[in-house]
Amino acid sequence: MKITLGHFGLGFSACTLAMSTLGFAVGCSGSDGPSTSTSSHWVTCVSDAECADVAGGAACAAGYCVDSAGARVEVKGASSSLGACDPFQAPVVSLELETILGAGEAADGTFYVADSIEGSDRMFVGTAEGLARVRVLGSGSESTSTGSITALTFLAPDDTVATFLIAVEGATTTLSLVAGSYRPGPEPPPDPEVLAVIDDATARATPVGGWVNPIVLEYHALVDGTDPLIVVRPELDWSYEDFRLFLGAGSEATERRVASVTRARDGGSTHVVFDLDGQTADAFFPFQGAPTLTVGGEEKPMPLVSSLPAMIPLPDSYLCLTGR
Repeated sequence: MKITLGHFGLGFSACTLAMSTLGFAVGCSGSDGPSTSTSSHWVTCVSDAECADVAGGAACAAGYCVDSAGARVEVKGASSSLGACDPFQAPVVSLELETILGAGEAADGTFYVADSIEGSDRMFVGTAEGLARVRVLGSGSESTSTGSITALTFLAPDDTVATFLIAVEGATTTLSLVAGSYRPGPEPPPDPEVLAVIDDATARATPVGGWVNPIVLEYHALVDGTDPLIVVRPELDWSYEDFRLFLGAGSEATERRVASVTRARDGGSTHVVFDLDGQTADAFFPFQGAPTLTVGGEEKPMPLVSSLPAMIPLPDSYLCLTGR
């Protein structure tokens, strides 16, 4: 089981690290706040078959059950039960291009397409046969005397870093690719490879492959010194409604229904409020200081595993809420 870390074990988020390394903004959802998820959560899934038994569920899209109109199904429309699962199993997400920022073709036939969805920039690399989403490490724009230049630094399929540049000068758009990271500024990009512009219609007609969004370990703490409390979320394109919490004993952990998640602007102090056998529980992870768990007005310490002398392994087995 490959585990990716979110806030867990770090004094900062992965977004903060990328910003300090690349020197410009990184598109990460929910990194600061203050943001609060609503108490309404959606039914999660990995396949269409899982949604067949959910009231109103027609299909599995982007990791959630949706109805015939494509709207996500709320938990009130599902029956709750527990089943063995792997909370770190990432669903395959179907994608399509949204607002295209630029699409270009290199001399070797490689396609590079950048788009934006809900203010978040994405990058796709492939050929005329199909595109695959790649990780955007950072993006930024700079105004020029006659237009602007936008840069998206990304991790290519061969694990090298490259930057896709969109330069707009009046009515002319020039697309180029440079090796490594580049931040728009007074210095010109080093040895750019100019790309042939692909029209939007051609880009949209190019198939986009399914994308796996890894699940990251946001927090791993111990309650009463032995019971693991685990919080997970998708690595990218996440909101606080995507947080899942598991509480266990020994090698087994059971999912608990999350009511709300709140994160402050102080660097990431986070409250995860959840149901604990009919009582409201609040797992609090401060940006600085020791985490606590409050149940029925009683507060108890809940140290992060990363702060303990010995690393405590994750549970071996999990029970997940179906129709959560």
